[in-house]
Amino acid sequence: MRAGKSLKITGTGNDFLYDLGLDPGPVHIDLILGNRKFCMEFGGTTKLTAGKQFTAKDAPAPASCPP
Repeated sequence: MRAGKSLKITGTGNDFLYDLGLDPGPVHIDLILGNRKFCMEFGGTTKLTAGKQFTAKDAPAPASCPP
């Protein structure tokens, strides 16, 4: 992850709770790697291709990243 660069996240499986029938924005993600936590939020300018792809651009940083 680098500031100003694109990030692509994909997910599938029985535990993936969302479909893309409706715009999910903004999307908030907490990524935990070992004992480090990273918080991301995807909003800003969004585009939804129903059932296929959600893209977000120029989202502000998350307001907080709770432990």
